[in-house]
Amino acid sequence: MADTTPSPPPPPASATFDPPPFTPVNRFECEFVLICYQQLTESQTELLARIQGMKQEVQKWRSTLDTQVKAYKVDILELKKELNSELNQLRIEFKELNTNLQVQQNSLTSGRRNLILHPQEVHLLMDSSSPLSLIFNERFAFT
Repeated sequence: MADTTPSPPPPPASATFDPPPFTPVNRFECEFVLICYQQLTESQTELLARIQGMKQEVQKWRSTLDTQVKAYKVDILELKKELNSELNQLRIEFKELNTNLQVQQNSLTSGRRNLILHPQEVHLLMDSSSPLSLIFNERFAFT
């Protein structure tokens, strides 16, 4: 079975493209069209000039912004270096303080060990005739 679809009918003879009938244009209409064209051209020129000005402003702004960003980056790097330097100095000082504290603690511990009396020394202190007892009583007299 063949598919038969009817083809569209040919356009009527009057539907063919005919140019519009010529209408004479008067001088005032030509001048009006010419004035409108000139105004559009001027407007286009003004818009292009404004666009160019805006492009230059954006480029100038971007350049200024890039310069500021570079300056801020340099400032931040300098501050970071200073901060790291101060941090290292504080670490060194802290280590020195810690070392000094350890030395003082060791000194106090050894001093306390020297203050501990052995039983023989306690016996000498209790004996009132010993020279050690006399010195001890002079220094630490309990009156």
